[in-house]
Amino acid sequence: MKHKRLVYSTAAVFSFVICYFVFFYNKNPRNDLKLETFSILKKIRKEKKEEINRYFNEIKKSAINIKDDEKIKEYFLKLKEMKEDLQYALEIEIDNHYVKRYGNFYDILFISPDGFVFHSIKKESDYKKNVFEIKDSKLRQIINNKEKEIFIDYEYYGPSDEPAAFYSVPVTKNSEFAGWFVLQSAVNTVSTMLSKSENLGQTGEVYLVNQDKLMLSESRFLSDSTILKLKVDTEAVKEALKNGSGEKIIKDYRGVNVFSSFEKFSQFNTNWIILVEIDEDEIITRYYKEYKPYLKDKIIENLKEKRNFVQEINISNIDKKRVDINEFIKANKKSLLYTQGVSTCTSLSISYPDNFGYLAHITPLDEIYYSNKAVKYLLAERSTDFIGQLLRTVKYYDIYASQLNKLKFVITATHAESFEKAIDKILDNQVFLSQIKFAFNSNADRVNIYFLPLDNKTIAQWQVRENLFFEDLSSLNNLSEIVKKIIQYDKMPANRV
Repeated sequence: MKHKRLVYSTAAVFSFVICYFVFFYNKNPRNDLKLETFSILKKIRKEKKEEINRYFNEIKKSAINIKDDEKIKEYFLKLKEMKEDLQYALEIEIDNHYVKRYGNFYDILFISPDGFVFHSIKKESDYKKNVFEIKDSKLRQIINNKEKEIFIDYEYYGPSDEPAAFYSVPVTKNSEFAGWFVLQSAVNTVSTMLSKSENLGQTGEVYLVNQDKLMLSESRFLSDSTILKLKVDTEAVKEALKNGSGEKIIKDYRGVNVFSSFEKFSQFNTNWIILVEIDEDEIITRYYKEYKPYLKDKIIENLKEKRNFVQEINISNIDKKRVDINEFIKANKKSLLYTQGVSTCTSLSISYPDNFGYLAHITPLDEIYYSNKAVKYLLAERSTDFIGQLLRTVKYYDIYASQLNKLKFVITATHAESFEKAIDKILDNQVFLSQIKFAFNSNADRVNIYFLPLDNKTIAQWQVRENLFFEDLSSLNNLSEIVKKIIQYDKMPANRV
């Protein structure tokens, strides 16, 4: 009886473990991908907007408090009347006071009623000049404001050779107007503030745009400065200016599909827009990784669907380089790479369109064919890591890190045995599913591969018994498109009802 109970108990535990494994290993993908992504972006947007507001509230508070700072007012009035050769000692005192009380500003200018800058901490080219002489500067706006503080929004400021904003505060003596304190704020602090954020992965960014649709912070993706130079005329910016806030999947200023969360807000009587965005490609790739046990089988089934085969494809007689088994070769855009007799092996082409390409012929002794470390140990030196080695070569010799998203991958085989590990290896190198295509034909005995970097084309010549069929693999859907189809991405809700 005890034995039977033990058997029943063991069977029950085993059954539970199997059910648990099946449920969690093959769990169906959730359908709140868009909702969850927008929720994260909206949370970041709120946090960053609050951080920006806190920063500028402190700036504003410091600027307003300067009216009640009798010491700096005394410095202003003394220096204004003092002969130039006697000013040095007093300027040292002013500099020390400025650092203690107004160090969160880039500079402070003392300006006389006629617009003459008679003191500056940085002593740039605006020092000892009249604000009317500073070309294309909005700073001259202070002349018409002798009774109240004004904020001048970020603009390119020639003397500092960078964008700057100004807070002007009138100075009085015995109720008579005596000039202005002008506190200068650099934009770098804001840009640095926005660049620090978690949950934004490889492609997420937070940035500011002014009401003229000009970017007020640096782009994460462009090497040249974008502040007040890049116009962001996207659907998100237009909607923010019109309706205030929202979330949408749009094309960003790079022309890339992104999840965008945006909001217009007021600061110093001017409107700015804060945007938090992340590439759709990264979100789909993350989703695949989370639900890979479920999705990989569905993808393989999808790849079996009927494709367009033709009897012949014209392959030009340009410079040809043959890639043998267990080898990879690089070609420039004027060459053709080819490999023959891929049966139990796997072929991989990597291209940087209109630039260069690599073709590899990978044997079943490669890591993409097994997961068990013991197998690698038994194979010893015969084990290879072609994808890892090839990508290290490409990243070291051929591209910058920022160009990884330009690479295109085509994996070809007569089987799907290498699918999971090959995809994992590529994704581990900060590549997205949208950059990868996988082609296999289980009816084929072998396949020959022709790769033309010039046209960014990988052509397969499938041999099915005695018959040969050509296929242009560039016409296939990438893996991101296939995942979207499987999970019915277009039907997923983007807003909570």
